[in-house]
Amino acid sequence: MSPTRSPRPAGPGPLAPWLAGRRWYAGHDAPETLTEQRVVLPTTPALAVVVVETEAGHRYQLVRSGAARPRVHDLADDPRAAAALARLVIDEGASTEADGPRVIAHRVTGAVPPGSGTAHLLGGEQSNTSVVVGGTHVLKVLRRLHSGPSPEVEVGRHLAAVAASGTPAPVAPLAGWYELHDGDHTTTLGVLHELVPGALDAWALVLSALAGGPDGLLARLRHLGVALADLHDALAQPAVDLPAGTAPDAPEAFGSLALAPERIAALVTAVETDADAVLADLDGITDRVGPAAVRAHAERLAAALPAELGAAIRHHGDLHLGQVVLGPDGWVILDFEGEPARPMAERRLRHSPLRDVAGMLRSFAYAAATHRRSQGTRLSPGWEPAARAAFLDGYLATVDPALLPPTATATATLLELFELEKVVYEIGYERSHRPDWVPVPVDGLHRILREAHP
Repeated sequence: MSPTRSPRPAGPGPLAPWLAGRRWYAGHDAPETLTEQRVVLPTTPALAVVVVETEAGHRYQLVRSGAARPRVHDLADDPRAAAALARLVIDEGASTEADGPRVIAHRVTGAVPPGSGTAHLLGGEQSNTSVVVGGTHVLKVLRRLHSGPSPEVEVGRHLAAVAASGTPAPVAPLAGWYELHDGDHTTTLGVLHELVPGALDAWALVLSALAGGPDGLLARLRHLGVALADLHDALAQPAVDLPAGTAPDAPEAFGSLALAPERIAALVTAVETDADAVLADLDGITDRVGPAAVRAHAERLAAALPAELGAAIRHHGDLHLGQVVLGPDGWVILDFEGEPARPMAERRLRHSPLRDVAGMLRSFAYAAATHRRSQGTRLSPGWEPAARAAFLDGYLATVDPALLPPTATATATLLELFELEKVVYEIGYERSHRPDWVPVPVDGLHRILREAHP
């Protein structure tokens, strides 16, 4: 069967409102017109990948039955469908279309097939759909699609290569992926990782500890800092197997290069622009924490930095407690797609590893706020500073010093600039997706500016 493209008016049709109700849909209303591209896969049961494009140019992946008239919009979370897609990856299958778009799967050398356990959907809020397959692997079906290289596949392949050469990283090994080939464009559709056995979700673990008594939590957070340092050391290793057409000195390559002052200048400009956009007419924003205050503080921080800023490397890009699990051998860091609201090209750029550190520090603030909301009580005011200190102690004692600015003062200044960037991003994200959570990053902005000007 050949791939088909057909316009589908939203109006009374069922797909548009269904799509608009998904958490991973980027719009706010049902689109007026959708275009579908369908490619049948050689799976059992028969499945088809359906790429839906909106009039705004956003593309989303659905998985349907290979039948001509499927009964449901999407089967990505169906256990049999997920298991079939995982087998497609491990078997390096490909759609049988002679011409036109094709789906091709790739298996990482040495990857083992999934076990015989029943597949089940991973819970929690997600921008994609993740299914545990066979009790041994996790299949992530990507929902919003982007043409070009996938950061998660690139990072997974790099870390597998450097682990084989003696620099392991605390991550779940990449087993393979499948992608859509359409003319000169390639789009990653899904990735398969090995499952971390008996893993405990870091977010749930921290909230449980905060509810029951956080006495033993600080030691674990110090070890989390060590794990992040180990990850950054592995990401800083030169590329073993560069993607075709990637030069070793390209901004998206692996290995480390000097972080240029121009990158910090661009970051300050972006923070100022974002602050102007997201802080306008926002409840709780005053002159002390408004766009002018953010602009002035960002410029002060940048002016205080030395010419030497440490290294730029590929990094996680969206690190928080929800991206980490605790396995039998310690912390494991997951999900290398980067911040979903940022352009894909930006997510692949090398930058200071301190951006990841800032993301995790902000996650501690979210954990404290969530505890307050769910338990109705505030933590001791000393908990968050102690958590930050424990995590930073583990990180700074372990990371290669060449990745950081040359002095502790410069490192702290650059880290604060990245925290400011992150908290402004969070305000914009929460305004768009979870308005009732806006006070959490606003409180973080208050803290950053208050500490700068007591």
